[in-house]
Amino acid sequence: METSFMKSLARPLVFRTKDSGKELAKYWKRTRDSLWLEPLLTSKEKSLLADLISRTSMDPRPWVWFSSSGSTSDGGLKFFAHTRESLTAAARGANQHLRTSSEDVVVNFLPLFHVGGFSTWLRSELGGYTWKHRPLKKWSPSKAWEVLNSEEATLTSLVPTQIHDLVSLNLTAPRSLRAVIIGGGKLDSDLYRKARALGWLLLPSYGMTELGSQVATASLKSVNLDEVFVEDSDSYTLTWLPHITQIQKCDGKWRIQSPACATLKVQISPEKAFSLELFQRNGEVFVEDELIVDGKNRTLQALGRKDEVVKVKGELVSLNQLTSKLESYVARFFDGTLEFEICNFSHPRLENELVLFLEQKGLFEMHPHFLKIQKLLKEFNSQQKPWERIVRVEWLPQFTRSPLGKVKKNLLASQFEDCCLED
Repeated sequence: METSFMKSLARPLVFRTKDSGKELAKYWKRTRDSLWLEPLLTSKEKSLLADLISRTSMDPRPWVWFSSSGSTSDGGLKFFAHTRESLTAAARGANQHLRTSSEDVVVNFLPLFHVGGFSTWLRSELGGYTWKHRPLKKWSPSKAWEVLNSEEATLTSLVPTQIHDLVSLNLTAPRSLRAVIIGGGKLDSDLYRKARALGWLLLPSYGMTELGSQVATASLKSVNLDEVFVEDSDSYTLTWLPHITQIQKCDGKWRIQSPACATLKVQISPEKAFSLELFQRNGEVFVEDELIVDGKNRTLQALGRKDEVVKVKGELVSLNQLTSKLESYVARFFDGTLEFEICNFSHPRLENELVLFLEQKGLFEMHPHFLKIQKLLKEFNSQQKPWERIVRVEWLPQFTRSPLGKVKKNLLASQFEDCCLED
């Protein structure tokens, strides 16, 4: 049920909970309303948010609010407010990059409260092509494959986990599909190769809620190449989208200039403390991600988030790249999936120690593949530099995940500590 609360910056604030393109179109056209796309908030949280925003008079424009797929360092939540103009700029830029036409058919499996799912709808509205929202109550690669074929999809957006599932079933890409935009996580180069061999034309991307979805995406020309990733780095050469005007290093951060920037940010701490701030004034966003930027050729390589690059024995280690390396071993040792994450714990001598977390109920020694995992880890460590070696294995009954299924890595350490206290 949609509910209006008070006045949001002199505008009605509507919380939309239905995952429906028809409902979304209705509220998008109600340009006097601020729209909050988040179905998971409680009634009390909605009331507190509406009250907070109504008491702040930063700007009278109506907003469209999104929750960020990432969380704050303490495990809290982040939300960003876009204007309809900023979202339109991002959507037009993506359409231009993807060279969409009226003949395109986009099938969307992503939730509409996520900026990635929402943006597929807005692009189709602006581009005048067919958009079909096909949410699955429970993700099923075989069902998704059937839908893509029956709808004769030309474009879709998926996350790496979904590509992994499709490849695991050896499903070939539908003939109609000309590109798959990959977001929401790091795409392993080994998985990329396997997907390409099955005909899946993948376009890895780098994006964020703060900029209305995509910032940089592999070029359409890359679907005709055997490799788009950079040798020995496990990263991809991505092209800035047309709405990105500049990316420059500034005081240790990357300044991204674009008309697609969000304007306001709300944070909710684990203790339910709410804060609202002006996120940007001059059409620029500052990020601390590890990037390699070529401004002349308008390309970048995304190596990972800053908090995913740690120091061990004085050397920088990318947890993303290490995870990608380990995934190739897991694929060789295990036919099925082995749920794991690599995390770092502070260490008095090493600065950080690398720990392998498994999703496992009961003691690790009771894991059905205990000996195989030990063998895998021994072989893996023997091929890594001393500071890249995993020093121990821990387990959790269940990883904390976002609505899109992404593991919230920043919460694993506290989860583990809580489990230890319970024991």
